[in-house]
Amino acid sequence: MQTYDKHRIGKMLAWRGDHFVYEYGSDEVIKFSKLDYLLGFAKAQQVLPREYALFKEFFGEYLLTTHFASSPNGRYIASIQPRLYGKSLRLSDLKDESIAEQCREIIAAHHRLVENGHPEIDLMGHEGVFHLWNRCFGNIIITQDNQLRIFDATSLDLNHFAPFTHPVMAPLFRIFQGVQNSAIRAFKKELRMSV
Repeated sequence: MQTYDKHRIGKMLAWRGDHFVYEYGSDEVIKFSKLDYLLGFAKAQQVLPREYALFKEFFGEYLLTTHFASSPNGRYIASIQPRLYGKSLRLSDLKDESIAEQCREIIAAHHRLVENGHPEIDLMGHEGVFHLWNRCFGNIIITQDNQLRIFDATSLDLNHFAPFTHPVMAPLFRIFQGVQNSAIRAFKKELRMSV
């Protein structure tokens, strides 16, 4: 695993949900996850690339290209991605047939992922969870060229975390999965999907 260059880290761009996001050079971002910190460096170093490869298998080009890097002191892991500009996918965006078709493919891929026995991917993100009245997938961005990209590939797998965290994490995971499944149903209804 490569080491990131701390001198390329610029200003903070976002701090919500799971990640702290900073500029990384002129055209990339570097993301630090609170959940990865809970996993611990050794486990995160194994889990993150493996999960990314799994999600890439199911979501293909919809999953934003991501590279993982360790800190110079070997204690932290970060995700490095191209910097994108756009907005989160909302129900109202499905009026555009190109967006609707891409969303159908993402939802179908999500179903295949779960049907194959894998934990769900977090499509909601912070924005989706806290905007129940205006349904959106906060981890799916509509880019400036009208393409959908999943920019946060976090697994909803409680088993990644130490057993002592389960009494707190398990209820949160159940609530989150309920909210996400409700949003997926709303998008499927709008898209007239039977899957």
